[in-house]
Amino acid sequence: WEQFDGNDFEIVLCDFSLNNATGGCQEHDQKIKITNNSIDDKNPVIFGRYMVWESGRNPDFNIEYYDLELNQSTLFINNTGNQQKPQISYENGDYIIVYESNEFNNDDILYKKIGDNTVYQLTNGLFDEWNPVINNVGEKSIFWLSSKFGYAHAEGFSQGRFIDASFSQTFKQDHLA
Repeated sequence: WEQFDGNDFEIVLCDFSLNNATGGCQEHDQKIKITNNSIDDKNPVIFGRYMVWESGRNPDFNIEYYDLELNQSTLFINNTGNQQKPQISYENGDYIIVYESNEFNNDDILYKKIGDNTVYQLTNGLFDEWNPVINNVGEKSIFWLSSKFGYAHAEGFSQGRFIDASFSQTFKQDHLA
């Protein structure tokens, strides 16, 4: 989770093996500070062996991740504009980080595999798309908000189809990439 340390927001983790706790991390349990700096680190998400978050390390927000097995942080995305609201998934042997970015003059949904340098645009419309959410249970799906109709509505991919949730219509799409 993110926690204000008196100066800025930091990413904090509770390791239950350090506290012999069951049922959650308590106020006086030992915490692990994943970040300890003078910038805002926000919106952490954990999936599998990785924790991902947005970091204000540069003038804009960028994406960082922490490998829970290697105990190591990595700057993942360091592009112009803000990269925010990261989500993480695992598919076909790869961890994939999905996030919103305004590096192309409006908000779009992008993704990148850990260990790969290629960034893919999931959306590239004339309208803003933001706040991606991934369902990692059962059939994978990803949804986001779009301003396509002048107001926020949900759209995304599920079971290989594009779904515009505001109209409950589905359109065939072969794959995400």
